[in-house]
Amino acid sequence: MPISAIYIVVTFTFCCLLQGYAPELIEILVAGVPSAHICTDFVAELLQEANYKKHIFAIELASQLCLHYRLAPQMAVAKLCINTMSALVTVVPKTEFCQFFNPTLGSLPNFTSAFPPLLRDVISLLSHISRVINSFVTSQHEHTTVVMDEREWNVDIDDDVMIAMQSNDDAISSDKFVCLYAKVRRIYNKIVHQNVPETSL
Repeated sequence: MPISAIYIVVTFTFCCLLQGYAPELIEILVAGVPSAHICTDFVAELLQEANYKKHIFAIELASQLCLHYRLAPQMAVAKLCINTMSALVTVVPKTEFCQFFNPTLGSLPNFTSAFPPLLRDVISLLSHISRVINSFVTSQHEHTTVVMDEREWNVDIDDDVMIAMQSNDDAISSDKFVCLYAKVRRIYNKIVHQNVPETSL
């Protein structure tokens, strides 16, 4: 790999971590820099850090690497990202829950698109996240009618997931956890439809 390309990757990565970044820049970097796969090992190191911002960056970076390099090392990193997110569902404080999962949820369709065998693990993760969100909303609005019902939320992609989110209270409808719950549903639908063979549609 040319030294100039290595310099670009390293400089970009550290600038992102220190100064913030726009997620779309990751996609541009991975697509435009030859041998960007050298960042794959870096993902595992970032996930070991006790820093949620670094975790978010690592997961978003990994999802783009998986789309461009659909090889065994990238699949292993994708699994690591999914496992890390699963572990953090009950660890991330309620005050930071949406800040962490809002951006990282968007990476899940890339993982399942690149590696369909990961679909089962991702759906399990989404189910776990939805249950935690449901508990947050219930505890926060216990005197208000909020229906966030999961039925047939499982790994069988032929089964529909029935989720009702009903409230007459605008404060509930705009609640950040309710919005995140809706995103979980959209991500679920996206990954299921992208993994259903065209002949079955």
